[in-house]
Amino acid sequence: MKDISTVIWKETKELFSQGGILGYLTPLILLAVGGVVYPLISWSSWMQLGSLEIPFILFLTYQLIVASAADSFAGERERHTLETMLASRMPDHAILLGKVGTLVGYGWGMNFSQLLLGWLAGNVSFAKG
Repeated sequence: MKDISTVIWKETKELFSQGGILGYLTPLILLAVGGVVYPLISWSSWMQLGSLEIPFILFLTYQLIVASAADSFAGERERHTLETMLASRMPDHAILLGKVGTLVGYGWGMNFSQLLLGWLAGNVSFAKG
């Protein structure tokens, strides 16, 4: 379990530090569009969980996670750290579960944040109007 948490810690640091400012900007743009702008545009169907709102948000997050998953292994290989990680004392399943756990946690966190922001944005705008 300690090996998995070590890989999760390493992957989380890499997930947010890659791409410089763009590494932080992409999730913030996704949160702004999917969690604030989109719910404000379609507030009535958002509160009723209409047919397109939630799948649209999940699709945006899914695209971000797929790109991060591909970069997780391909990036390790490009940086020449995959061989070092595989040669370490960590079992292969700990490496895989750590990488997958990081991406699943990131996806859940993004989806929950978007839904919470959408709910808050809608309630704030509804209370004013």
